[in-house]
Amino acid sequence: MRPLLRVLEVLSVLELASIAALFGNLLTAHLPGLASALGPVHGALYLAVAVTALLGRGLLLRTRLLALVPLLGGAFTLVNIRRERTRAAHVPAAGDPIANESAASTS
Repeated sequence: MRPLLRVLEVLSVLELASIAALFGNLLTAHLPGLASALGPVHGALYLAVAVTALLGRGLLLRTRLLALVPLLGGAFTLVNIRRERTRAAHVPAAGDPIANESAASTS
């Protein structure tokens, strides 16, 4: 699950950076060329976050649904990734032979 969380984290940061650049352009110079270049990039990043969250295995429903929220999906996903990491640290993976062996020896 850790590679999935890392991918979601990177995509979410990139999505937030792209929306910040779009808003920065809107509030300052409002260059149409920059907006037309960044708009599709932001859209692609938004879709990448949404699809990765929806299809990623082992994610909480909250993480999946909040990744779909326009404008704030990246921020919500970053917050939920921290929760997912702490949850994953306390729950051993099903295919982890070392964790399963230590769990069986303590039972």
